[in-house]
Amino acid sequence: MKMLSKSGIKMLCPFGAYVDEVLEMVVEDFSPAYKYVFSRYWNNSFEARMPCNYTKVFWDEGLLETYIPVIAHSEMNLRYHRVVVKVVPEIDQQGAKELAVELMEKRQKPNGIVDSESIFIVSPRRKGWTHGFRHVPLRGHQTCVIVNRNPLKVIEILKRLLWKFIESRILGMLKKFGITVDCPANEIWYKKSGSFYYNRCYNNRNTRFRLYRHIRLMIRCLSHFLDWLKRKAKERLVKYRILLELRKIPSLSNKKRILNSLWSTIVRGYNDYQTRKALALLSIMRSHKPCSRLSYQ
Repeated sequence: MKMLSKSGIKMLCPFGAYVDEVLEMVVEDFSPAYKYVFSRYWNNSFEARMPCNYTKVFWDEGLLETYIPVIAHSEMNLRYHRVVVKVVPEIDQQGAKELAVELMEKRQKPNGIVDSESIFIVSPRRKGWTHGFRHVPLRGHQTCVIVNRNPLKVIEILKRLLWKFIESRILGMLKKFGITVDCPANEIWYKKSGSFYYNRCYNNRNTRFRLYRHIRLMIRCLSHFLDWLKRKAKERLVKYRILLELRKIPSLSNKKRILNSLWSTIVRGYNDYQTRKALALLSIMRSHKPCSRLSYQ
């Protein structure tokens, strides 16, 4: 399938490893979030508002669509933020506007309504000057054009833009109730003693009765999702650093198994100390030739 913009640029469908890498990394971050984040708040013994995972990839079109739960709705069950990622080989400003109109069509029917939308058009190259815009003259509806040849940089930019939008919704909701946040947005959901949520929302009678249950669920769920994105970004960075070290060991067999073993036994905590331990171990393995003929057990 081919699309032709008014400026004459062919908007081709999928074109190789670039598309696969971008979509795979987006799926790795968004799809497991339903199991580890969203279902914890919106599909449990008290709430059954999000019955399934709404992340879907259309590989033949280079397209991903997912829905992030925002807050409960009295009549339509749940409000969602719709996220669309479209990968094209080349983009221009006019082509981006035409493509955004096409991408407004929903591929799935979530159990609720869509109150906001983010469309990300990703490309390794562009023709002319491109910039983001609102495809609908309403708040919360924006199209972002990301042009970069490195898929890792693309994911970083995408998550940074999405982070800013979700953070603004959390802080905006708290501001309506006169609550000032004294911690990062991804730490608001922590319920341990001494945390912001425990002191200002959970263990504070004045605030707790002003923030009814669904608002507290919204704040914790979105904050938890931001924390999830941060953890996934750190996990990918650590794996990438270990992979670079593995590539420096040309004769080492079973590199994939070594990578998985190092991750599960040494770097599971995602902290800098354990990362340095793993990299130091790889450095030792690279410096000793006998070790290069052995597989890691």
